[in-house]
Order: sequence, then structure tokens, then C-alpha cells
Amino acid sequence: MGVLSSILEYYDVIEEKLEIFIFDNTSIMFAEFASDLMQDGTMKWARLKPYEAHMQAHILTEYVRLTAWCSLILRNVNSPNLSAFEQSTGNVQSYIEQDTILMLTTLKDIFAEIKNELDVQREIIAQPYKGSLLKNLIG
Repeated sequence: MGVLSSILEYYDVIEEKLEIFIFDNTSIMFAEFASDLMQDGTMKWARLKPYEAHMQAHILTEYVRLTAWCSLILRNVNSPNLSAFEQSTGNVQSYIEQDTILMLTTLKDIFAEIKNELDVQREIIAQPYKGSLLKNLIG
């Protein structure tokens, strides 16, 4: 199995774990603010139970390990998409850490956004390999 295959497989594993974590172990609730600056319908994460927090920490560790590996690869090939990759990973990391106010109102929408970000990351990390495959085919 090649490096890209391993990375993409690991992304699939992380995505599956995140789906289980989001749908089976988290919840959101309406956020109440003293300020009128925030809109009605703004959501926040509910507090996690200890075993859920443990699961969260485990998934976060795996995700950070994967994305650090990918960032290193992108740096080594001088990818022009490194900053977009790192922004995307920051977005997903924020969802995993549950440290932000949410503009999305359902867990389904939240997971769809996470999946979209993971797809962006998969595409960015595949680009250097696609270029080298093309060079090998052309010769």
C-alpha cells in the first residue's frame, strides 16, 4: 500500500469515528447571550460526559497526528495549498474540540460540514501524488 492510500484510508477511519462521535455522543443546544449582536438560533455544544470527553481526546489526537503528517508532506513538496489545508484542519479541529459557537442548527449539518472539510483535505493531499503519477506516466 502506498503513502497516499494509507493517508486516504486513515482519513476514512477518522471520518467514521467522527460520525459516530458526533451523532452518538454529542448534542447541541440554543446559546443564550446577553448581547443582541448574536442571532437567534445560534447553537452551542452541550457539555460532554467524561467517557465522551475521553473519546473526543482520542479522536483529536488521531486527527492531529494525521494532519501533521499531511502538513509535513505538503511542506516538503512546496504545495501552494498548504495554507488552505491548514485552515481546513483548523476548522475540523475546532469542531472536534467543540470550542466555538455554531451557526449550524443540527448535528447532521455539522457533520456535513466536517465531511466537506475532510474531502477538501483529501483532495489537497492527493495533488502532489497525482502530479508525480502524471510525470511517471509521461516519462
